[in-house]
Amino acid sequence: MFNLSNIRSQFLFSIFLGFITLALGACELPVEDFASSFLVSDAESDICCEYEDGSHSFTSLKACNKYEGFPVSNEACQESSISMCCEIDGTYQLTTSLECKEGNGEQAALEDCNKICCATDHPSYTITTLGSCEDLPGFQVDSLYCEPEPIEVCCKTNNGFVVILETDCEPNQIVDDAYCEEPLPEDVCCSTQDGLATYFTTSDKCEDNYELPLSDCDPHAPLCCRFPDGFQWVNMEECPPQWVSQDQSYCDPTPAEVCCKTADGNLFVPASDCPQALVQPDEVCEPDDTVCCETAGGAVPTLVSACGPDFVLPATACEDYATVCCETATGAAFMSSLDCPVAQIHNGQTCWEQIWNNQLVCCSDVNGQGLGWASQTSCSAAVLTIESCNGVPLP
Repeated sequence: MFNLSNIRSQFLFSIFLGFITLALGACELPVEDFASSFLVSDAESDICCEYEDGSHSFTSLKACNKYEGFPVSNEACQESSISMCCEIDGTYQLTTSLECKEGNGEQAALEDCNKICCATDHPSYTITTLGSCEDLPGFQVDSLYCEPEPIEVCCKTNNGFVVILETDCEPNQIVDDAYCEEPLPEDVCCSTQDGLATYFTTSDKCEDNYELPLSDCDPHAPLCCRFPDGFQWVNMEECPPQWVSQDQSYCDPTPAEVCCKTADGNLFVPASDCPQALVQPDEVCEPDDTVCCETAGGAVPTLVSACGPDFVLPATACEDYATVCCETATGAAFMSSLDCPVAQIHNGQTCWEQIWNNQLVCCSDVNGQGLGWASQTSCSAAVLTIESCNGVPLP
């Protein structure tokens, strides 16, 4: 006796198997396995690798994976295209993969070939690649540090030839530096203001309307010269140009003199030659009167007799008291400008450099010899202010 229920179940199961077979047939996989091409290849053999930044190069599968790349067809890595950063003998450069390989180079990250401003601990700043900078070792800084120093040029402008920055001058306006150089003063023959005598000086010291042909000057001609101790007739060649008296009558003997404000400063002159309004108290003309004088050490107060007339400055240009660096018989020393001859005043840097270079201090007692200069480590007594050692020669 047939069991209809079993027959129906078997029929339905057969139909199900048929559908499964058809489905599997439609989904049959290709014979070629894409992954197998990389699995069977040696990890060190060359493949074409594409990186995250879109660049390509021939490299090994291992190196490709290291830089988070993935294999692509060889057509993407044409040997003629510069597509990788290569380190060859310590330098980083963009090359083709073939050039890198032939140069025994090693592939580097693409950013290692970027040109940057590199700083080192020296300090120094240079334009180089990021890779070379890190190999120094160095570190990347703002490109402003590597900008060249501004160059000054002689430029032809509406105001004449002037020295300005190259960036501020049109290229066709840049001329030879000689156009901007001030001509050196020339030797000229100059007349005194009263027109009674002539003397040699330089063009920058003689007003144009007093300049004469050189032939008008006789070095042996008598000239009234204002020496520190008074007026005296001498040959022109014996009188420094700055001491030539612009009023030659001051050398004429006179029975009486007064202190007078003249073109040469406050001087004793014949009373008949000084207008009453210009007469000064005698102490103003005393030899020990101080004036503000232009020296190698700057504007300092010094004695009238020690400062040439051309170097006298307005009193407001000087402080009441000045400490200068003075060359003495035993060496350079700080002292009052009133105690140092003008010719022996140095630029203050001379003394300061000696103090800084030798790390000197003013010591109240140096090896039992009293006040003096000593190094910081050798001064076992009290360290005093620099002014305390004024007049003490530097070692």
